[in-house]
Amino acid sequence: MPPHIFAVTDEAYRNMLQEREDQSILCTGESGAGKTENTKKVIQYLAYVAGTRSHKHFGGHHADISGNIGRLEEQLLQANPILEAFGNSKTIKNDNSSRFGKFIRIQFDATGCISGANIEFYLLEKSRVLRQSSMERCFHMFYQLLHGASSHQRESLLLERSADSYHFLSNGDLTLPGVDDAVEFNETMNAMRIVGFQDSEIQAILRIVSAVMLFGNVQFSQDSRYCDQAVLVNDAVAQKICTLLGLNLAEVMKAFLKPKIKMSLFVGREYVHRSQNEEQAKFSVEAISKASYERLFRWLVQRLNKSLNRTWQHAVSFVGILDIAGDLQPSMGVLSTLDDVCLFPQGNDVGFVERLAAQHQNHPKYIVPEMRSKSDFAIVHYAGRVDYQAKGWRVKNMDPLNENVVDLLQLSKDPLVCEIWKDGKKICLKVTVIACEIYYFLLVSDMCCMGAGEVDEAAAVFGARVKKGMFR
Repeated sequence: MPPHIFAVTDEAYRNMLQEREDQSILCTGESGAGKTENTKKVIQYLAYVAGTRSHKHFGGHHADISGNIGRLEEQLLQANPILEAFGNSKTIKNDNSSRFGKFIRIQFDATGCISGANIEFYLLEKSRVLRQSSMERCFHMFYQLLHGASSHQRESLLLERSADSYHFLSNGDLTLPGVDDAVEFNETMNAMRIVGFQDSEIQAILRIVSAVMLFGNVQFSQDSRYCDQAVLVNDAVAQKICTLLGLNLAEVMKAFLKPKIKMSLFVGREYVHRSQNEEQAKFSVEAISKASYERLFRWLVQRLNKSLNRTWQHAVSFVGILDIAGDLQPSMGVLSTLDDVCLFPQGNDVGFVERLAAQHQNHPKYIVPEMRSKSDFAIVHYAGRVDYQAKGWRVKNMDPLNENVVDLLQLSKDPLVCEIWKDGKKICLKVTVIACEIYYFLLVSDMCCMGAGEVDEAAAVFGARVKKGMFR
């Protein structure tokens, strides 16, 4: 019988103290295997053991009323409900599935007491903001807010009646069996206050969450006078979004419907306004909504790290916990190939299809269609053959952001909106017209393997050391 997770954690903790060497515990596996729950158990055990040691060392001055858990340990434990609320959701296999990976580094001083902590995240499934399958849900926080907000909060946050009033939420399940979203909301708010969030910060966070939900209710139609120009169907929803984000409605709609782009001509440079059709305007709104939530999540993690940082306490070593789904060395599939194509400025849909054919033409599940076929490739799934057209895949996968809207968000009247978008220009897609043609360039940042260097060097406690390079 394999050892209990507490035994594994205790071994890592003792090895760290005795050998003065960093340790890492890897929690991997498929969805629903128990990675997140085991991660919580690891943190709980370390907080208890270190808290007990701190209590003995300092005579209880650093401990709470239980006599075992100090304030830093309590904040570390309360960080998890916050991450779960904003980063977990219901899937077909798991009612509380983490939709992101994380590496938690718990730092210890020479006596074995916790001296600080740091959280790194990667691969947040931001597409879940837009759509889910019929048996899944969006991130927990959306439903917690709608069920748990007070009447005053509902009024100030401009919330709709229920989850089915939001297009982004209406495709999936609205409730979770055995879970009271209102109770969960109160627990999340309490956790945020324990960690150190101010009420003004919490209110600003909830305003952005409300705005993200409302983005899905913005509707466009094609202008009957101009075939290439979209128009806003009703500005009521857009006005709510602008109120929540501290923006001007007229400026935002102009940025979405007629963005200003730079045109390079033979002599000089000038800006022109390019009309957006209904599909382009909708795509632009969806890209901004996904990016807003991802940036909010990144800011939340940074804010948690600020509370958990104890720079005045000397850290000697750490125990790292890696919570990540799936195989650590996945094969080069269709989506991985698409991601690679997006890294090259000259990449296109044709090149993507050609790379797929070169890599998988001998695979029994991959089919190169007939010459006259309208599809670009086909895959034999469990239910049968499915033909795919790759047109537009690259651009959609890159999530190009409307630079005009990003400029407005950076000048928002809301300090938190400005904060999460302050580096928007660095990773925002630059849309430029060169010789009257549009080319897309993506500046890549935030590579996904954060914390990999530390994990490579650390000691794995599942019976063997971590092999160097296993995360590269």
